[in-house]
Amino acid sequence: HGQSKETLREWILWSMGQIAVVNNLQRSGLLMGLCSVIKHCDRKTIEELGVSSQIFATVERIIDGKSFDSTAPDQRGSFNMYEREISVKLACLIGASLLPQRVASWRYQQKRKFLLQTTSSSTMKDDGDEAGTNLDDEDEDFEFPPLLEGIIDCTLRMLESNESAVRWKSSKGIAEICNRLPKTFGDQVVGAVLDLLGPTTKEHESKWHGGCLAIAQLAIKGLLLPDRLPQTIDAVIRAIGLPDERRKAGSQVRDAGCFILWGLARGFSPDLLREHWFPISKQLMRQICFGRLVGDRRSAAAALQELVGRLGGDKVEHGIDMCSLSNYFLLNSRRSSFTSVSPSMMAFGEPYHSHLLTFLIDDRLGHWDPHTRSLAAETLGIIVQKRLLSLEGPLGLVAITHKLAHKSMHPSDPIIRHGSLMALSNMLLAFVNDPSLFSFFPDFSLRNLEFTVYVPLLIDDKRLFRGRGGELVRIGVCNLIQAISLLGFDLPTMSPEAPADVFSASSSSQTQSKGRPTINSIRMAVKSSASNAPSSSSSSSAPAPAGARPIGRRIQEILDEIIRHPKEEVKKAAIEALRSYSRQYHHRVKQAKRALDLADVYLSPLRTLDPNLSARRGYAFAIGALDLSILTFQLDRVLVQLMSTSCISPTHFKVSYPP
Repeated sequence: HGQSKETLREWILWSMGQIAVVNNLQRSGLLMGLCSVIKHCDRKTIEELGVSSQIFATVERIIDGKSFDSTAPDQRGSFNMYEREISVKLACLIGASLLPQRVASWRYQQKRKFLLQTTSSSTMKDDGDEAGTNLDDEDEDFEFPPLLEGIIDCTLRMLESNESAVRWKSSKGIAEICNRLPKTFGDQVVGAVLDLLGPTTKEHESKWHGGCLAIAQLAIKGLLLPDRLPQTIDAVIRAIGLPDERRKAGSQVRDAGCFILWGLARGFSPDLLREHWFPISKQLMRQICFGRLVGDRRSAAAALQELVGRLGGDKVEHGIDMCSLSNYFLLNSRRSSFTSVSPSMMAFGEPYHSHLLTFLIDDRLGHWDPHTRSLAAETLGIIVQKRLLSLEGPLGLVAITHKLAHKSMHPSDPIIRHGSLMALSNMLLAFVNDPSLFSFFPDFSLRNLEFTVYVPLLIDDKRLFRGRGGELVRIGVCNLIQAISLLGFDLPTMSPEAPADVFSASSSSQTQSKGRPTINSIRMAVKSSASNAPSSSSSSSAPAPAGARPIGRRIQEILDEIIRHPKEEVKKAAIEALRSYSRQYHHRVKQAKRALDLADVYLSPLRTLDPNLSARRGYAFAIGALDLSILTFQLDRVLVQLMSTSCISPTHFKVSYPP
């Protein structure tokens, strides 16, 4: 068939000449035609045609984005993603055609026992065991084609491409080429792929995604040898634990890391993977429970189910229960993953409990997504209510509440302040929803949580409401005041120096930064302030010390200031806090004059038509949130003022007509 080969050669040369002059759509068709020819021709025919180097030189220019213009060879060409994808596929097909069509004899294979085998040891047959059991002297007889080095280098570079489809084609091509190489050269290619997984920075996320895809393909084909397993597991753990920031590539890297685990579970012996079970499972459970994207949660669940199935559900502690909890439909909702799946996973005990709880507090409460922070705070309250925390210890109830109090006054990051305030509020609400928690924790009472009363005051003193993210901090403070009111703390009268005493920095080693309180200093200050505070029964008769600053009045002033905020969600949070605060504390006011003064704070702006419309709107809402004991003294006056304010009059606005 010499004539047909010559005709085929002429067509290939004509196609490569047309690629330089046609448009993108026609160029894609020509590249697909070349792929079909290289794919269906045998190795000997391609070698006789002698066009491999010319085809690769053409597609390399497309891959590198260089123009075909001979007058400006360094000029960038206008090639689209689809052309680069087909070019990478064509380069990999050329590389595979340069090598003999075979399966690597050095690849790793599991022991396989056939069902019809007898149990006699003399007739037992293993279909492969470890890597290299059938090795021969192929390394000495192999001649490395000169063109293959450039193809492998180009394919490795395309693993760092900015386009996911190009990285996917490159990963499949590098695995196919490596499957035909001898062990010495194949293991060098595997090492080069693993070297791509360097630091996990924003600039290297594409490289990480391509490297993870290539490792997964190598693992599925058995080309990842057991001595590379520890390095691979370390890279997988870092890939799955990539921070969830405002970029899409991070999700792709985490998904590719789960793909590697899925491939390792299918390709490696359970005995090799069992020793890495705990670090892998902790990372997967973190994504299953607290992953922001549904793709992250489902890919981690698929990898976990594959690992448990291959390792054996009876040999992995709680393995079947984990798979049952991480089902496909339950992980569809982020709320159910946070509030339902994660507490059930923590109930399995160590090492999962401490790992998930630490990640929840240190990472999810400071997440950039407000919805994720709110769910993390709500989850922490559910964990307390389900009695999954101890009282003492570094991850006990006392330590966590004080840690959240510290973080709620973070000097620079309002996101951390907001998440900590929300979490602290939900932990207090857990005791409101289930008062039996006080009896569950030994030697624990309401007095152990009284230090939270001082948190809004110190935030106000430090002026942390202002600046970037001040709206979030105001919402968090309102939620905390609402929780404090529902718990019914006694608000003692304190001196002007009391907030500084309670949250003062200590010179001990526990102080993390200047001006930040320690757990011991807060505990001692709260104990002394509580012992010196007047009781609720004698607070009305006992005179306040000179220069005293009632905490209740300070909290009322904070709410009055937040009510004026123009944003509706901030105003709504302040009104809800005022409603709970008024019902808990305003009925203790026995003097009619104090009641009149308190109601007049909200009626005066309506009567004088405050120019701040947002403030008038907030004060009108606040009147409806006051306790009935306040409004009883002047109900007629309140109703008359509200009706007068709702009427439209010329004093509300002026209309100017055109001349």
